Amino acid sequence: MAWPSQLPLLDAPPLSEEQLRSKPCVLVFFSIDCPYCRRHNQRLNKLAAQYGDRIRVIGAATDTDLNALRHYRDSQGLSFALSAGSQALRARVTPRKVIPFTAVIAADGSFKERIPGEMTEEDIMGLVRWAPKGEYR
Repeated sequence: MAWPSQLPLLDAPPLSEEQLRSKPCVLVFFSIDCPYCRRHNQRLNKLAAQYGDRIRVIGAATDTDLNALRHYRDSQGLSFALSAGSQALRARVTPRKVIPFTAVIAADGSFKERIPGEMTEEDIMGLVRWAPKGEYR
């Protein structure tokens, strides 16, 4: 996948393409109004907390209201990076409109998985299999 030259993040400096390629990434497209996404993101939060040193987790919200996205992040206790207005990024990943939609992208930019819909906690925690053991930046 061709990452954008920079991925803007909510309340954090944008990630450069080099940073995005520094380790595998679990990228999820979601909406703050979606109850399935809410459960899915809680499970991703566990993945990020436990394996964030090995795999990057990014939530790409379809929503564009930054204050609403901040409220969602804070009320849900999410600790992984969020980006708003993900339509252009989504077009690079899939034409499908289903949410949540999860993609696992290797450090070299290749897709390992593209998963439509809500995943179980076991399935989400299993995504770490795509992150080799070792040190990352």
